Amino acid sequence: MERLEQLGYEVIHGSRALFGTELIWGSKGSGVTYKARFFGASQVQPV
Repeated sequence: MERLEQLGYEVIHGSRALFGTELIWGSKGSGVTYKARFFGASQVQPV
């Protein structure tokens, strides 16, 4: 959620993500994955 906060928004408490995915980072075969969640404009509010 750091990116939303950098843009001046936060997710409204209790909102469910529209969808989520795992992002695979293949640098040097480390196998590190990150989870990303996506929210709609009606699910966020200005900080």
